[in-house]
Amino acid sequence: MIEADWTAPISCGNYNTETKTCGGSEVAAVQWLSARAAFAALITEVS
Repeated sequence: MIEADWTAPISCGNYNTETKTCGGSEVAAVQWLSARAAFAALITEVS
């Protein structure tokens, strides 16, 4: 079964629960997490 879980420790949009591996690009995951952190910082700054 394939799952999308962007929370630690999985942080994968294409996680295979049978093989326990991420089928997606780790680069994409790192980019997404960086964008999420930047957005969170922006929201905190505005609040």
